[in-house]
Amino acid sequence: MNNAERISAEYQQVMDTLFWKTFIGEIRKRRDMESRFCEVNSEVARNQGALMALDYILGRGESNPPLAERLLEELRKNSQEVK
Repeated sequence: MNNAERISAEYQQVMDTLFWKTFIGEIRKRRDMESRFCEVNSEVARNQGALMALDYILGRGESNPPLAERLLEELRKNSQEVK
């Protein structure tokens, strides 16, 4: 089993844990809060930056999957290039 396969298997195990669901849930709550702040604050640049960072981690839409999945894809791609 190469590193990409091992990391992918570990990620699948972690995703099924209560810790992971709670962790991602807290990040989503923070994103929702920052989004609301954009609506009420007169200077929204900080909140927009926070939204961008959280969206980078969580992923937004089909063209931007979650960071963990992008990392796995990069590992798979790199392991295939080495062969």
